[in-house]
Amino acid sequence: SLLYAPKAWIEMDHSSGVAPLTVTFSFAGTGNTGPVGEVKYLWTFGEDEIDGGPAIQKTFIEPGKYSVKLKVSNHYGDDEVELVSAIDVRGPA
Repeated sequence: SLLYAPKAWIEMDHSSGVAPLTVTFSFAGTGNTGPVGEVKYLWTFGEDEIDGGPAIQKTFIEPGKYSVKLKVSNHYGDDEVELVSAIDVRGPA
């Protein structure tokens, strides 16, 4: 079981492309070794908050640069990481 607070980190399957761009975001930190339900994952994209699992998909429709934030928490504490302007969505050529 988990005896320590998680550490947040994010991996993406890709970070740039032409709109509409679908990106898979995965929790890549530590502290996800407990049973399901012990760890909570809150993903934030601007005003859009998603109470999801350790991996989610998000489709970006409009060209622009987007940030992603992840807060992970368990009984022992929480941690947060933000990748600012990490996703670069381009318009059609």
